[in-house]
Amino acid sequence: MSPDDDIQISIGKFAQITSLSPRALRLYDERGLLSPKRDRFNNYRFYSAEQIEPGLKIRTLSWMGFSCAEIEELLGYLDVPAGHVDRIEQLFKQRLAQTQIEIQKLKKVEEVLQGKKAIEVLYMTSTEPVIKEIPDVRVISKCGSGVPGEVVPGLIGAVMQQIFSPANQRGNVNISGPITLLFEHVNLTETVDMATMKYEIAVPVVGRVSVEPGFDVKTLPGGKMVTLIYTGPYHEISGAYTKAIEYVGSHGLQMNGKCREMYLNNPQEVPESKLMTEIQVPVA
Repeated sequence: MSPDDDIQISIGKFAQITSLSPRALRLYDERGLLSPKRDRFNNYRFYSAEQIEPGLKIRTLSWMGFSCAEIEELLGYLDVPAGHVDRIEQLFKQRLAQTQIEIQKLKKVEEVLQGKKAIEVLYMTSTEPVIKEIPDVRVISKCGSGVPGEVVPGLIGAVMQQIFSPANQRGNVNISGPITLLFEHVNLTETVDMATMKYEIAVPVVGRVSVEPGFDVKTLPGGKMVTLIYTGPYHEISGAYTKAIEYVGSHGLQMNGKCREMYLNNPQEVPESKLMTEIQVPVA
């Protein structure tokens, strides 16, 4: 037994030392990540000095945005990190990619907040259309056809599998922007067979990319586009498209390519009412 084992640190004091809240400590206790001991005489819970270091590691990984499951996995590699270097690198690259997407989302939020009065932001479901010059971007993409709610999630999953394949992780491939959906605009007043609609999912990337057959690595052309940001469920986005198309017509512009939807946040992390989508309509 080391001298540190005799030191009893209360939950409150341990929270101060590690900057982990008591609520977080209870969660990590429930997950078995960082469990306090109990005094056999008074049944009080306490931590030992030797638990400070793993507590600080947990705090750092949590601050970086890793989930409890990922933290648990990473801590499990501490004793023999040499045998799990590839997996550790993969987890950190995935977190970096997620962080880059979050940064892009925050930049779009900043644009909204700078361009509207507070009361307007509270009541709007989409921003007013504006014309922007969009830069070219290198992407991995895959095409498919069918009902969007069925085909699009599958396309996104397939592209993500390519990005996080062992070969691409060795090539330091990282996501550099939001997931983007491309499709030909259709007149919303006409009857359309959704099963025949064609879609393309494109994910901006950097690094040395390799893909399997059925996927493309290409430059998605930029140019002049009418854009706006819609907030709300994906299936209610048609009103925002109507606003964008009306802007195109009223400003004497012509549509010039596939419409694009850039998904600025994750439907698994926010409710439908807070989903943010940037619509981009190429024009000439």
